[in-house]
Amino acid sequence: MRIYSLNTLATLFVVFLHFGLSAQFSISGIITDSASKPLPGATIQVKDTYTGTSSNKLGEFIIPNVPIGTTTLMVTFVGFTPQERTINVNSNIVNFNFNLKANAVVMKNDVIITANKANTSSAISYQDLDSTYLAANNTGVDLPIILQNATSVVSTSDAGNGVGYSGMRIRGSDATRVNVTINGIPFNDPESQGTFFVNLPDITTSANDIQIQRGVG
Repeated sequence: MRIYSLNTLATLFVVFLHFGLSAQFSISGIITDSASKPLPGATIQVKDTYTGTSSNKLGEFIIPNVPIGTTTLMVTFVGFTPQERTINVNSNIVNFNFNLKANAVVMKNDVIITANKANTSSAISYQDLDSTYLAANNTGVDLPIILQNATSVVSTSDAGNGVGYSGMRIRGSDATRVNVTINGIPFNDPESQGTFFVNLPDITTSANDIQIQRGVG
């Protein structure tokens, strides 16, 4: 028969108490709309933390490693009213479902999207490349290669075949100093200020026209 001292028992008690206080569980459930149809891609997040996930194609989600105690879940999805719920986590919670209500906004007037394009009254040097030019030069290569014959444009290709990591300079300025916008939305990387056209395969097919602006007006 083994005999444990009081110090050993006290140590074991503290260890088990620590494990109990630091216990973590998981929360799972399904995100649906008012018609009980699953909403894939909905965002589920533990409020005021970076812990969260998104629902799969069946609307299902699971958040592991949720600490014991009171937790507030936030669910958001484009076109639906966000929803919050506060729950007491003391075990694995399964089928904690959310039913979101559509929150569509009907516009009374047309929405017009404008971009920063120069015209004959603009104090800037520019060149317009229409759909005819793009179609004639689109051979399946990246956009910088298609624009290589434009005025003041010098294009490069890492692989040498015009596909993959390619870039361009305008009047000697590299990619970090060339502002690229698509329908007025900046395309330059917010950290490096560079442009990675490898992420836009065959964008020329979807473009109606392209304008190259040179200098500051």
